[in-house]
Amino acid sequence: MNSMIARAENCILDLSKPYLKMSVAADLEMTIEQFDEFLEFLIDENSCSLLMIEGGKITTNDIQNVFENVMIEREKSRSRKSNKTFKPGMKFGVKMESSPELSENPPENEKVMRESNTKEKKEKEKKEKKEKEKKVNQSLTAGAEVKKISNKILDLAEMQIRGVAFSDEIFQRKHGVEKGKPLNSALLKIRDSWAADIDKLNRLDKVTEQEIAEIIRWIYGAHTANAEFWRAVVQSGSKLRLQFSKLVAKYKEDRKSVQENSIPDYSREQ
Repeated sequence: MNSMIARAENCILDLSKPYLKMSVAADLEMTIEQFDEFLEFLIDENSCSLLMIEGGKITTNDIQNVFENVMIEREKSRSRKSNKTFKPGMKFGVKMESSPELSENPPENEKVMRESNTKEKKEKEKKEKKEKEKKVNQSLTAGAEVKKISNKILDLAEMQIRGVAFSDEIFQRKHGVEKGKPLNSALLKIRDSWAADIDKLNRLDKVTEQEIAEIIRWIYGAHTANAEFWRAVVQSGSKLRLQFSKLVAKYKEDRKSVQENSIPDYSREQ
């Protein structure tokens, strides 16, 4: 819990929305009820009083003290840097002793400075060129990886995107997922990213495409408490892979208690 708070913005963990609380509970391998009890225990002044909460956002005194000290030191460092000035004849705020040779030959001095500046400029341009080439190579490599992924895996990623959009109106509006229409260019990039994780689930974790499809349909189509809980948690290909063994266990649990006639296939419906 401390690590989650420390990674959050301003070291304050936002649990004000149900899906945020569900995601944290899932990471801690708790049900939402167990997580609520855990929070009450940590907040209760009579038992523990380790957490502070306000408006559904939590933190601790210790973490906030460390955060404030870090911010103070950072501000001091910025202040010190801004106070250092560079002037001709100065190096990092310290006056340099003038060289007799330079003072006697000012044109030569200017020539040396021009050559030095030209050299620095060329080195900078060379470095920027290498960075651009590196980014292009990374882009080409990513494109090659996507080409290796089968159409069936890409279809599974699209099925998951449409399932998330069906269950999350904010996601649907933000990314423009429209029923019966092809994915736009931005959504295709998301699909390729999710497909990379689903491909690893298939190739490396040895999960069949049929098993993946069945779990995706169950998460976003079943009307059970288990499915509704995991629907709010599993909203990317990486989350699907990370939580897959738990999803299979909950799916089997539902199969025992609920006999569903059919589960919609969102790759066709959305």
